[in-house]
Amino acid sequence: MSDSAEVKDKIAKPSGILTGAEISKYKIIVEKSEDGYCSEKKCFQFASYDLRVGDSHYVYDGSSEEHNWSLVFIGDNDKYNELNKNEPHYEKPTGNMGELVIPPYGSAIIQLEEVIDTKTVAQDHKLLVVGRFDLKLKRVYQALISQQATQVEPYYYGKLYCFVYNLSDKAVVLSHKEPIATIEFSYVSTMCDYKAEDKYLDEFSYPGGGIKDVRWFSRHNRLPSECGLARFKQTLNNSLMDGLESIPDEIEQQFNTWSNKKETIESIAARIKTYIDTKIYIIGIVAAAILGFFNLSFYTDLKELRVEFDFFKNQVESNQNSKLSEITQNQFSFYNAIDNLNISLILWTIFFLVFIFISLCYLRKNLRRNRSILNKHINENKQKLEDLEKQFNKFKENS
Repeated sequence: MSDSAEVKDKIAKPSGILTGAEISKYKIIVEKSEDGYCSEKKCFQFASYDLRVGDSHYVYDGSSEEHNWSLVFIGDNDKYNELNKNEPHYEKPTGNMGELVIPPYGSAIIQLEEVIDTKTVAQDHKLLVVGRFDLKLKRVYQALISQQATQVEPYYYGKLYCFVYNLSDKAVVLSHKEPIATIEFSYVSTMCDYKAEDKYLDEFSYPGGGIKDVRWFSRHNRLPSECGLARFKQTLNNSLMDGLESIPDEIEQQFNTWSNKKETIESIAARIKTYIDTKIYIIGIVAAAILGFFNLSFYTDLKELRVEFDFFKNQVESNQNSKLSEITQNQFSFYNAIDNLNISLILWTIFFLVFIFISLCYLRKNLRRNRSILNKHINENKQKLEDLEKQFNKFKENS
């Protein structure tokens, strides 16, 4: 072959991503397989194909100590009876027929509906085609992530599978034949002497092709004993409960110390109440003493002044000497003025005493109000400690 022929041959080889029309033209998505699986026209996109949920799946919830996987079939009854001729046997879904439920933090090996054929296009058209697929973005929003083989190899004829993890605390429901993933195919740049390995050779495989039944994973020990977050969550909960059952004595003693704060608060409250009551009593005694002192002092002064006043009054009335009478009359006038002045002082003193009495009453009222507020805060703190003690006791009983 000349150099120009080699260049022409290389240019003639297609490359890049296959369009939806090319995928359909080369029947890479099998139109109808021997076991009744068909492609769907509306799933062909411009440069990809939407893969749908199949009928056979493994589901793992991690709730049992045996770490068993559940083999679930969500298709029609005739297919169910036909497949159960071989072991292991399928179970019907716990919910609605036609729905696959992935439990919270659970996992699933999902069999996709379509049969992929990159073998025929290689044999008949001398074109090597590889495929890559992943979950649709809608499923990611449902907290699903998946892991699968890096690519669909050339010369593969069989089913595809997604190893899916549910990362949420809610169950995810998938319906039979609803789109779940998208696959795109690419040309290998040059044809080569590719020889597929014959690694699928049992009743759960297509002859000379790929995997036919999800039970292939069980037959070849490909089901992990633990996976996803379900088992991890259960282990974490068990460890937490074991740790709570073995709370160190010093921690429990510390909590008991805090619970005893209720008695401490009560004793402090009693002392504060006694202190406030004592202050109120002292204020009452002081007020009474001040009033008594002023009353006694003014009463004594007033009595002495009255005696002197009566004496000079008698002297004036009995004295015949005009000059002496004039002097005594002046003294009488002076004491009369003093008497009037004492009356004014008495009035002002009474006013002052009333003011002191009102002030003391106001102070006493404030002390009583502060004691009431203190009682309210004390009762609230006591109630909080009692509630905390009840919650702790309930928590210990549940654990």
